[in-house]
Amino acid sequence: MFPQEFVLALRTNVNISKITTLSLNVKKLCVEKCESDKPDSFEKLFEVELANRGDRLQTEVHQVNIRAKYLRFIMLSGHGEFASMNRVSVVGESAAGEDGGLEGGEEEGARTGLKGTGNSFNRAAYIADDLK
Repeated sequence: MFPQEFVLALRTNVNISKITTLSLNVKKLCVEKCESDKPDSFEKLFEVELANRGDRLQTEVHQVNIRAKYLRFIMLSGHGEFASMNRVSVVGESAAGEDGGLEGGEEEGARTGLKGTGNSFNRAAYIADDLK
């Protein structure tokens, strides 16, 4: 069953300040970043062990200061056979000299499977819902 992973792709490099996850029964989570145009070379940001909360959702908030075009989330183990990543929120600003990696809001969300909560070129938060 484990590991399970997914990659979150942004339109361009973004200076990310916060990553929030909402999960169920995840025991160990690893988050990695990639700045290149293709998601082929990842660098570990952090690995965390989450407490067993039974049937309650686990919320993790990580303040970071990174630049990335791709984020890879790896559920390394679970507290049971079933574990899920229910929501991911990434907050950041488009990197200097880039062409608006966070611009587009709902239109961009429809194309990438992400829902934009802001239309600003300079600041927005993207949320990927119900990732399993």
